Amino acid sequence: MIGDFEMRPHQLFILGGSLLILAMISAAGCRNKDAGPPKSFVRPAFKFDYPAGWAVDDKDKDYDPDHMFSIDASTGAMIMFVIFEPGIEPATALAKMVTQQEKQLPRAAKADFSRWGKFDGVGTELRGKLLSVSPTTIRIFAFQMAGKTFVITELIPDDEKAALDSGFRMIQDSFEVIG
Repeated sequence: MIGDFEMRPHQLFILGGSLLILAMISAAGCRNKDAGPPKSFVRPAFKFDYPAGWAVDDKDKDYDPDHMFSIDASTGAMIMFVIFEPGIEPATALAKMVTQQEKQLPRAAKADFSRWGKFDGVGTELRGKLLSVSPTTIRIFAFQMAGKTFVITELIPDDEKAALDSGFRMIQDSFEVIG
């Protein structure tokens, strides 16, 4: 009996099963996604390493490994790359991406930054509630090199930041422009 409410055995079984399923889903979303040796993403214009448990979303209809792709870090976190060739002004690319992301993060707090990994450029960090529900950070960075403009967008729910931060750093630290 819970309070004045008495649960029957089958109700307890359903409640217990539901709680177990929720716990398993939560654990799956936050499991160690860095387990195993890193994978490499190598293209003619750039290359980088990323955690073994993260997955390139090559099923996306807009997937183009040389110009637009994302890597899923968890159910709610990802990093997206957009490469403009020929390059456009990084500040212009950043402004367009920030405008798009602000629709998902209304009333977000903004902070500018100017370095991502080894690269100098322009960046904006947005902190707010994704679709007005989940506290989330979106970092967008743009830089120009070798006639291309690279725009990187990191989206991570705040409650996953500690678990996934090393994976995002791995990508930043290993990213190289070729050519």
